Amino acid sequence: MRLSPVTRYVPDSYRECVTQVIYLTLLIAILSVRPAQGSVEGKMTDTVRCKNQPEQSYALYLPESYTDTVKWPVIFIIDPGGRGSLAVDSFKMGAGKYGYILAASNNSSSGSLERTFEIADILFEDVRDRFSVDSARIYTAGFISAGNFC
Repeated sequence: MRLSPVTRYVPDSYRECVTQVIYLTLLIAILSVRPAQGSVEGKMTDTVRCKNQPEQSYALYLPESYTDTVKWPVIFIIDPGGRGSLAVDSFKMGAGKYGYILAASNNSSSGSLERTFEIADILFEDVRDRFSVDSARIYTAGFISAGNFC
């Protein structure tokens, strides 16, 4: 197989990142479609303190039909301003319609990527410990510079 001059010099990790960005864009487009009849209700909580690190918190959305007996997909949202409620509110219409849990950090910032990963790890652990999460359907989303995390 012959590679084009551009393809030959693009690292695999970059191609994987671009592929993930495309999939995330499609997911956001699907989740942002409004249902035909009104809004989809669910339970939104502005501040959930992490059990192991209570100084960390996140906004949470659970679909109206959430139960512990079913494994649910989850989208973790990183906002550079730590505005968890605003981030969750942006996704909750689609999440309610398609049955996704949403969790968005109230502590993330546009600082170092390393710190963003630390916050995300704490958030992931807490959500997986508290809720019935489908480990094969865990997604991330981010706004502005936090999108680099994804």
